[in-house]
Amino acid sequence: MEAIAEVEEPLTSPTNRRKLLYVAILLTVNLLNYMDRFTVAGVLTEIQAYFRIDDSQAGLLQTIFIVFYMLFAPVCGYLGDRFNRKLIMAAGLSVWVVAVFTSSLVPPKRFWLFLLCRGVVGVGEASYSTVAPTLIADMFVGHRRSTSLMIFYFAIPVGSGLGYMVGSYMSMWAGAWEWGVRMTPILGLICIVLILFVLDDPIRGNADVAGLGYMVGSYMSMWAGAWEWSVRMTPILGLICIVLILFVLDDPIRGNADVAFVESSSFIEDVRYLFKIPTYVLSTLGFTSVVFVTGCLAWWTPTLIEHAWAMHHGTSHVPDDVKAGISLVFGMITCFAGLLGVLVGSSLAQGWRDGFMCLKPNEHADPHVCALGALLGVPLLFLAIIFGANHEILCWIFILLGVSCCCLNWAVNMDMLMYIVVPNRRSTATAMQTLFSHLFGDASSPYLIGLISDSIRGDDFSTKSRFFALQSALFVPNFVLIGSGAFYLLASFSVVDDRAKAAMEMRSPESTAIVAVESSSDTSPLLDAVEQQPPY
Repeated sequence: MEAIAEVEEPLTSPTNRRKLLYVAILLTVNLLNYMDRFTVAGVLTEIQAYFRIDDSQAGLLQTIFIVFYMLFAPVCGYLGDRFNRKLIMAAGLSVWVVAVFTSSLVPPKRFWLFLLCRGVVGVGEASYSTVAPTLIADMFVGHRRSTSLMIFYFAIPVGSGLGYMVGSYMSMWAGAWEWGVRMTPILGLICIVLILFVLDDPIRGNADVAGLGYMVGSYMSMWAGAWEWSVRMTPILGLICIVLILFVLDDPIRGNADVAFVESSSFIEDVRYLFKIPTYVLSTLGFTSVVFVTGCLAWWTPTLIEHAWAMHHGTSHVPDDVKAGISLVFGMITCFAGLLGVLVGSSLAQGWRDGFMCLKPNEHADPHVCALGALLGVPLLFLAIIFGANHEILCWIFILLGVSCCCLNWAVNMDMLMYIVVPNRRSTATAMQTLFSHLFGDASSPYLIGLISDSIRGDDFSTKSRFFALQSALFVPNFVLIGSGAFYLLASFSVVDDRAKAAMEMRSPESTAIVAVESSSDTSPLLDAVEQQPPY
């Protein structure tokens, strides 16, 4: 049997240094995406006052964004599996920059136009989020891929927290909420340049690779004196990202890191293929449940704390500095909890796979870690909501712990997807998971929770009624999180077989064996498949 051995280069080599630069660019754009998502949440009460809308309409802002996002995600995924990915990302970011900045110019009597702009923002973000992880998958294998994905998904909590803080403080400094969202388009332009002129699109299969938004939105709104400026912050940064994507980022060859055989297929064939993978279906259901929970908590938790503050102070008006303080705390908690959760989740999964200290080697480690995070988060988030009424400090502590548990699966779930799906179908797999998770996750949850809150409150608009109605509505996500744990536990029964099957499919018919050996001496999925051994 003839084997082709490929020894992984050290990280200090020129090739790997360039790959690390690519990951940094992708991380920056992802950071900006999540920062923009939550600048609006950082100035939500100002936007409600500006457009004169209730909780259900405020929740609709996130819903319309996610609806557009999920509708275009499969399209972008299909294109990402077949065409130059860096051009797709640059085009999407350009649309995003224009839409975000335009949304900050909408007059108060045109709420429908503001909704439309937020929807178009989702179109731009769909082009990036479905394609970027596949570039990482095509640059790295094994532990390096897991670590790179972990770094990439740090952007979710950090970007969310920054968006909230920057939006709130920019709004306060500038005296208008609009300035909270005008910062990201500038950075978006830089990202477009980097993507076009620095980033490469790797060969497919060659490797086989939320807290800032709150703070930005809230503080931009407070500093500017108007919520509009919190929305105008992210398009400015988005322009920088567009520049970075266009001029720095390269699109790696699909499957390059996996040294994989890649063949053409239709979109329908791709979808049928994905739904025949039990682990993919179950992990998508589990991930969707977590997205439902994090989506509504990220959108409504700061508002709940504001209502609690107003209730205890016997007023219906919350000063801008208090709102900014709440946004700052929540943003910092989101950043830290997300970083902690992603780091612990990815590290625990990697250590558990190979065996570490008291942990025996576990081939099912990835779904087990995801299930563990979901089930631990249930009692912690329940206590956070309970303590929100009278014990703000305890509420913040349990939010920190609960969000950390929910974030255990962000990088692990994507890593699992990358090794159970062949390279030429990864963008489609990511897009379909994005579509499903957002349709039944954070596209539905903010509006649903707002609707339940309005239904419980009825015609009573007192601060006390607003608080207890929203608090009661926020108990719903706890039951959904239990379902997430169940789905991931079921996925653990099929993950080993599905990974081995994908590894076998990546072998070229013309090749007897393709062996990729990591410098850490761990065997690759391809070698495992050849030897008919478990993938770890």
